[in-house]
Amino acid sequence: YISKIIRESGINMRKYTGKCTVDTSCFEKIDSKEKSYFLGYLFADGCIYGRDKNAWNTSLCIAEKDRYIIENFSKACKSTYSIRIVKKEKPTWQNQCGVSITNTEFTNHLRNLGCDENKSETGIIPDCVVNNEILLSRFMNGLFDGDGSLSRSHKYYTYPCVSFCLNNTMTIQVEEIIKKIINKKPQVLKLNKICRIQIHKQQSIDFLDWM
Repeated sequence: YISKIIRESGINMRKYTGKCTVDTSCFEKIDSKEKSYFLGYLFADGCIYGRDKNAWNTSLCIAEKDRYIIENFSKACKSTYSIRIVKKEKPTWQNQCGVSITNTEFTNHLRNLGCDENKSETGIIPDCVVNNEILLSRFMNGLFDGDGSLSRSHKYYTYPCVSFCLNNTMTIQVEEIIKKIINKKPQVLKLNKICRIQIHKQQSIDFLDWM
């Protein structure tokens, strides 16, 4: 009734569809350091799933203290999807911050790059990244920020230990990448369906500098 009165008064109304938008071509081609970084981050910490073959979703959920990463990701892909906060359920847990992009075209570009629903077991770094050192360093940076770790086994040790947990296929790729950077094969520990790659001593600093 109210909208009818407004229309009869000659006031133009913009129709609100409530539909969120995203740059569906964002990951169609990896042609920037920013895209390569977020591709690596999605490989590490993203979630790709679909209700059926025509309805695919990309989501990213991390600790609320790292909200800026979600905000930068949303900005990079021009997303208007809302960023949501999930409150912790236990005192020892952290609040989570995430975004879920329900767009099949957007998600299919990621799936075509190997970042798909089975990436934890079969994902591989795409050739367009492997064959470009600048893009590769940013991809590895995103991969490390998403799922890597730094540690020291003793407080008197000068150097940190850099670690990645990867599937078997990506382990072979990353092992060769690291070998070229530090001129030495990293340590690889097999853990059931995944492997842990570790870099020690000065080589860990060299690798971090490269990223």
